[in-house]
Amino acid sequence: MSECYGILRDGKLHWSDVKKLQAEMQRILETHTMELKDFNHSLIDWSKTSENVFLVKTEDWKKEIDELCDFYDCKRKKDSVVAINCVYAITPEWLKNHSEAEAMDYFKKCYEFHVKEFCKGNEELMLCFVIHKDETSWHAHACSCPILHHKTVNKRSKKVKEYYSLDAKSILGNRLEHSKRQDRFYNEVSKQFGLERGIPKPISRRKHYDQMDKNLKTLNEIERLSKSHTADALDRMEQTLKICRERALSIEEQTAMLKEIVELSHSIKAAEKVLEGEYSRLQKNYIYREWKILQERYPQIAKLVHQENIELRKSENDYLPRTSSNDGMVRNIKDNTNENVR
Repeated sequence: MSECYGILRDGKLHWSDVKKLQAEMQRILETHTMELKDFNHSLIDWSKTSENVFLVKTEDWKKEIDELCDFYDCKRKKDSVVAINCVYAITPEWLKNHSEAEAMDYFKKCYEFHVKEFCKGNEELMLCFVIHKDETSWHAHACSCPILHHKTVNKRSKKVKEYYSLDAKSILGNRLEHSKRQDRFYNEVSKQFGLERGIPKPISRRKHYDQMDKNLKTLNEIERLSKSHTADALDRMEQTLKICRERALSIEEQTAMLKEIVELSHSIKAAEKVLEGEYSRLQKNYIYREWKILQERYPQIAKLVHQENIELRKSENDYLPRTSSNDGMVRNIKDNTNENVR
């Protein structure tokens, strides 16, 4: 029997993502079809949608988030993370060998774990918890508002200050805290149902670097093939032109050779265009992944690099050529200056 795993994935939601996820999780077909994208990309069996089980359901997430922020006196910015979305699942092999009641017990334990970990025990922060039975495999979606209680003590006056804020960063934590949360999920939930814990990321992360090395080799190989193909085609063109010059060929033969030269030229251009596009795509992908790693490992350096890029763009804009209207103004100023001098 193959190993079965308990699965937990978490993510952040900004204000613009809330409506789309609510439509997806609660199967609000009218809203999703008219204002957002269609459900055609998903594997939903609409005949089983009525079997979905809601442990928590909120009719309007945005309104509920606003009310929670007002109640706890939390400030909300445009770029604030206003919700945490989690997916709880089990490998399909486990579901085949266990009853529906056991699966429901597993998801109820997941609900308790979510309230404890992501709501810090406050069930009022739960926006939705639904068990989807209408897709390929059973899984649960949980969404909660990341309002966190803070308690600080002034070092001088020893006064205690308590307040609430939207603080998904503190709740989710860094990579190490994420790994520890996966351990807690295994010990508190998965282990009780005979499920295994997946390989931690620090061990399996080598695959990411292997893929990057592979992409870099592909870039170098494409560049080498492009140069080789172009050089071979140019050699053939030179040989053909040399034959045309050395031999007294008939007009028909010269025309045929010239056609071959034209076809070779088109072939070179087409090949260079394809290789250039592929090279550019892989190069952007490689740079994007390097940038992501820099942001994860050294966020302060990434912030400085980003600021330098912004300042560089501003300096480039300062040296842009003036418009025709500005040129006219400059000429008028010069003319007036010359008249004053005279």
